[in-house]
Amino acid sequence: MSSPLLLLPGSVHGAVSSAITQVAVTAVAIASGACLSTKVDFLWPKLEEQPGSLVLDGVDVTGYTIFNDEKVQKAIAFARQAHHGQTRMTGDPYLSHCIHTGKILAVLVPSNG
Repeated sequence: MSSPLLLLPGSVHGAVSSAITQVAVTAVAIASGACLSTKVDFLWPKLEEQPGSLVLDGVDVTGYTIFNDEKVQKAIAFARQAHHGQTRMTGDPYLSHCIHTGKILAVLVPSNG
């Protein structure tokens, strides 16, 4: 038989106080990190500015050679025009979904066939 949980007077208060302190410290750390990240962005070049990178409509496709194919580029241009102004529920441009899907297919489908 297991023994019943024994709570000493003040122990619940201590646990709650400790939990609140941990939440407060975490919130301050997150807020500090968010403020700091906006101040040091200049230290890292944007992906679009890095040599050899390929970013299409905000999606990094660096290393996916299929996106260099003329037919794929035409398809992206067509989709860009067809979905102009459309956004996903996340607020991202709809075209980013098409490009992410292309990345998945590029991995799953062999390039020779």
